[in-house]
Amino acid sequence: MKTDRNSSGSTRLAWAITLGYAILYGGIVFVVSQYWLMLPIWLRTIAALGLIFVAGVGLIRIKGIYGRRKTAETKDNNAKAE
Repeated sequence: MKTDRNSSGSTRLAWAITLGYAILYGGIVFVVSQYWLMLPIWLRTIAALGLIFVAGVGLIRIKGIYGRRKTAETKDNNAKAE
């Protein structure tokens, strides 16, 4: 039973951290979007690549959270089967 609580807490913490990052990055996107047209083209390119990178990292984190959840469910099902 302790494993269930720990994995559930770990998943909740991972979601909370991911949500915090999303809010932080959303604020950065908002600030950049306000000044987007005033930025030189080379800075726009760097900013666009940075935003694509951040979105990719976010998707990888969410995939990892779902992977953890499936692993925990598989372990629970295996334990019940035994």
